[in-house]
Amino acid sequence: GGPAPIYMGMVASPVFAKADLSHLRYCPSGGAPCPAELHREALEKTGQPILEGWGMTEGAPFCLNLYSGGKRKLLSVGNPVPGTELQVVDLENGDRVLPQGERGELRVRGPQMGAGYRNQPEETARTYRDGWVHTGDIGYVDEEGFVFLVDRKKDMVIVGGYNVYPREVDEVLFKHPKIREAATVGKPDPRLGEVLVAFVVLEEGASLTKEEFFEYCKTEMVKYKRPVDVHFVDSLPKTGTNKINRRALRERV
Repeated sequence: GGPAPIYMGMVASPVFAKADLSHLRYCPSGGAPCPAELHREALEKTGQPILEGWGMTEGAPFCLNLYSGGKRKLLSVGNPVPGTELQVVDLENGDRVLPQGERGELRVRGPQMGAGYRNQPEETARTYRDGWVHTGDIGYVDEEGFVFLVDRKKDMVIVGGYNVYPREVDEVLFKHPKIREAATVGKPDPRLGEVLVAFVVLEEGASLTKEEFFEYCKTEMVKYKRPVDVHFVDSLPKTGTNKINRRALRERV
């Protein structure tokens, strides 16, 4: 398992349909979110659900989707693991707990958490506060305690005063039948503060014009969430752990 690009590459492989999957039992994923379309395609082709989890080096897993004997929800990273407390706090200061269902930064605490960063007191003070680890992830918790991640705090784009989460825009783009991968990032704009730019990888053999792309966005998204520019690329830059490298994309706009 691993981040979504690993599963995307797997199900898109021309030899995948010939693979013997009779012994496949678990498809765990973490590190980067799996879009809804990937969940559906992988389940159809493998017969096993992708089980997303959430954690970080500072504290091992925080939330997990159960393989059996428990409920799962599409796009949720599951429920907090035993002994782990989780709260959603405001994005400005991170000290006000938000109501159920409201989006904010997720902070966690439990016995598996680290104590800080070696020889980095300023970074430790930003992340470790009052016994909580501030994750930098934006999300919410529903009425059944399922945790949903929206985006990374550092990736959020503010368009004309509206908070826009690139992952939500990416989810809409993934639904287009000709798009295999997509990632959106923000760029400075003199009028709106920031605007969105999309990078898109098309399905093999597919063609899509900019006009068709923007028309699709117009029908599927409110105006402030629509990308103002699109780049069709052969592949998206990845980090060493196969996460989409949005920092590299931001350097291109």
